[in-house]
Amino acid sequence: MRRMCPPPVAPDIKALAVIRHPDGDRILVGDSDADPRHPPFQRLLGGRIRFGESAASTVERELREELGLKVRAGRFVTMLEVFFSYRGAAGHDIAIVYEAAFEDLGAYERDNFLGIEDPPHRALWRSLSSPPTGVLLAPEGVAPFLSNGDTRSTS
Repeated sequence: MRRMCPPPVAPDIKALAVIRHPDGDRILVGDSDADPRHPPFQRLLGGRIRFGESAASTVERELREELGLKVRAGRFVTMLEVFFSYRGAAGHDIAIVYEAAFEDLGAYERDNFLGIEDPPHRALWRSLSSPPTGVLLAPEGVAPFLSNGDTRSTS
């Protein structure tokens, strides 16, 4: 018999990074796994905010943990409430999005990055002007804040 997990009682609060390539057209994203339960997607990098930690500090910590690289969080971009399904389970996130930049400028020369967490995941540059066909950008609703280099919140 399959064991059912109780649904979460509150949304996850996450801090996510928009790292722009110097060419102005690409952002760094994590690539999804090839799971037939969901369509292919790419996501902004970042993760769960710890109690007492600022969202900007979370961006810096998460990128260091995910990629082994130091970034500096910049200005606030937007905050989104996101309802989604992943691997057959319902999800609910509050996503706080910040601009961020690599401290080591040489990182911008790399085409892709292999994550250092277990299991490792791949990060790559996603074009904003010609995104890959059929590959969603997560979190849903963030794309309008990324076009033309304009990352101002429109509240």
